[in-house]
Amino acid sequence: MRAKTKQAEVRPPAQVPSGNRDDLSHSLGRIAVAVLASDSSREAQQLIEAFAQKKKLETKRDRDRTLIVKGTRGHVFQYSDDRLAVMVQPKTENSRAWNKARKDFAAAGMTITQNGDAEGAATFDPKRPEQVNLAMKYAGIKQKKVATPAQLEALARYRAAKAA
Repeated sequence: MRAKTKQAEVRPPAQVPSGNRDDLSHSLGRIAVAVLASDSSREAQQLIEAFAQKKKLETKRDRDRTLIVKGTRGHVFQYSDDRLAVMVQPKTENSRAWNKARKDFAAAGMTITQNGDAEGAATFDPKRPEQVNLAMKYAGIKQKKVATPAQLEALARYRAAKAA
């Protein structure tokens, strides 16, 4: 014979008693923290924006609204006020790419913050070119090439000659 189990009463949010002030203040506190975090994150995002502008890269918003520089095998994001981080996510689940990146990051003085089986993250100083180059290499980020005025002039002359 089967024993009867008592099921927990599930109430929709509209039926939850509203007399508990702690729940309300907790919810309002979470909202206030989110607003403060978004204000401070705007100021903190100046580092990633400066990095992207210097390297002629495009920034995007991630699913969680974090400003990132997206690459083919990962992305760069702001880790703290003075450090950036690179998330390496190779297209294959083979751990070889992450293991090689992790060794190169450690050799360059970068700090490994997440170490998964086939992916991970490391922080770096955007003022150190060797760390920046490694982060961009393993995230699959390529710097945009901008034509010089002389190159644009030569291209215009070529197009004019071809049209004539």
